Amino acid sequence: MTVSIEVDHAARDFVEKYNQHLPAQIAPNGRQEKSSYSDGVITHNYTFPHKPGAQLIAEGLQGRIQSNLIQEHCTDPYTKNMINKGLKFRHRYFGNDGVLGAEVTITARDCT
Repeated sequence: MTVSIEVDHAARDFVEKYNQHLPAQIAPNGRQEKSSYSDGVITHNYTFPHKPGAQLIAEGLQGRIQSNLIQEHCTDPYTKNMINKGLKFRHRYFGNDGVLGAEVTITARDCT
């Protein structure tokens, strides 16, 4: 699904404002990096500076965070509205070695 020009502009504005506060420590073991927007997808990137990506995978990070992220996005009125208009939210978690340890993408199908 292609997003409308209105949603595209809103997504770009959202990321620009969001990035004003990044990078930021979000937990004792995690840091949120700059976010980006392209082709209907807002991508949030995170780094775990004390763990390699393989450890994040072995610990089952994706399974532990997926339902929380879906609930967060699908219950927030702003993000749910944007998702219903075709926008996707992607969360990518990297280890200290740059290896991707988990990735979750929330779409309209998740919010039904």
